Amino acid sequence: MEMSDLQIGLIVLGLLFVAGVLAFNWWQDRRARARMQVPFPEGGTDPLMAEEASARPATAKEAGRREPGLHEDEAAAPRAREERKEESDEPDPTCEVVIELHFPEPVVGKELALELERLKEASNKSYRIFARTFDQAHRVGLRGHESYGLVQVAVLMVNRNGPLTDIEWSQIWLCLQEIAEKFDATMDGPDQKKVVEKAASLDETCAALDMQLGVAIVLEPPKKSQDVMFVARSCGFVQTGNVLHLPTRGRKPPHVTLVIQGLDNPAKSDVQISRLDMLLDVPRSEPQERPFGKMLETAVRLAQKLEAQLVDDQGRPIEPGCEEAIDQQVRELYQKMQALGLPAGHPRTLRVFS
Repeated sequence: MEMSDLQIGLIVLGLLFVAGVLAFNWWQDRRARARMQVPFPEGGTDPLMAEEASARPATAKEAGRREPGLHEDEAAAPRAREERKEESDEPDPTCEVVIELHFPEPVVGKELALELERLKEASNKSYRIFARTFDQAHRVGLRGHESYGLVQVAVLMVNRNGPLTDIEWSQIWLCLQEIAEKFDATMDGPDQKKVVEKAASLDETCAALDMQLGVAIVLEPPKKSQDVMFVARSCGFVQTGNVLHLPTRGRKPPHVTLVIQGLDNPAKSDVQISRLDMLLDVPRSEPQERPFGKMLETAVRLAQKLEAQLVDDQGRPIEPGCEEAIDQQVRELYQKMQALGLPAGHPRTLRVFS
């Protein structure tokens, strides 16, 4: 049966419509890919294998700094002085990957901070926010009263949960793309494939450096938690939240923590305790001459006061003199971490071993 002119016309119009939709989708896809294809910084050497050209020693202020967040408004005069002050901290290219948002008009920090909260749902990797005001002042974190023309989101590539994955990167990118579209901003960031490859390589490096040393104190018969807590405090342990640890200088992370098995809240006094675990997190601790030896001395003293047995983390009796060999291994690890740009206890190291 021959088709009428009307039928032929409708078919032609349908084909043209489909072709138009396909062309529009192709154009949208090409534009999105173009945004994502900003090249990852290339270099002649692996940043983990050599000192960075712009590296500088960490100051005491940097070593104890807090992660940036939204700052509350302060008094007018101090705030005016702060607005004129530059902040020196920058994204760390060794362990962070940066996506930039460029705003055509000033955007208030409070509004931006609310939008960026959505990033917490996109990945288990932490991120830091850096920004530049329209009068070119550099900021670490956002301040509610200021307006910004540039925001940098520095995403951590690795933590103890593993490297940044394709899925995580895509979710982060999509979240920031939606924010960019809301404010008519342009977005720049590195190529996804290079990001994922670099994250996997850094993860392999960190896995080879990760060392946690532990000893256990076995109580037979069990003792009440209030008695155990009293003895632990007499041996120098302090409580921060629900964590017992030996004190450190300033805001440094604890070198040695004490885990009381079966006690989720140290405030409870009537729980029967049969085991304590003392842990030394080597990458997150500042280098010491005898890190394991000092922990073992504390563990021996604690076990004696509790009339308990001291064993290794596998439940075997601890051999006399083993601390010398273990401390030597730790010192060798310190040297290796330093050579790879991840010194023990350094802010960068604390981030990737979080």
